Amino acid sequence: MANAGDNSVSVIDTKLQKVIEVLDAGLYPNSLIGSATNGVALSKDEKNLYIANPDNNCLAVFEVNIKGKLILGLPPMTQYDATATPMYRCFTSKPNFTPYQSVAVSVDLSEVNTAYTPSAKRSESLDFTEVDSNDDNLFNEILWKGIKGELSQLPAPRRSAFVKVVKSDLD
Repeated sequence: MANAGDNSVSVIDTKLQKVIEVLDAGLYPNSLIGSATNGVALSKDEKNLYIANPDNNCLAVFEVNIKGKLILGLPPMTQYDATATPMYRCFTSKPNFTPYQSVAVSVDLSEVNTAYTPSAKRSESLDFTEVDSNDDNLFNEILWKGIKGELSQLPAPRRSAFVKVVKSDLD
């Protein structure tokens, strides 16, 4: 049930006839009250709950797990969150208290990058006074060599897009 003017939606257990969870559907977590959450829809596959918020001109999307319960009740904060695979498979209903086996450190943790490498010298010439004013490829190469070592080769860039394939009735 949408709670207009309250930034929230109430999840109601119809068998118990009581509110079991209140979802914050504001523009961001703990945002000021005033968003008109006035429309709620569940996707055909019952995996996503859509909450219309016309005052902020946005749509809150909640991932619903296979049992119909929401994970944390938080809308995605970024495009990365919105397209990420849900983590509910990482959790079980019963805790596992088996101690884990640690792995011994295999690198020198006291080793530091020095300021006397060719990449460090190239880094000094970069201008950080304006956002995105440096060449991405050059900056990536400097960072890569600073982390992986001066003799390492930067791999070719990999481009990707966030595409969510949705099956329609026309398929």
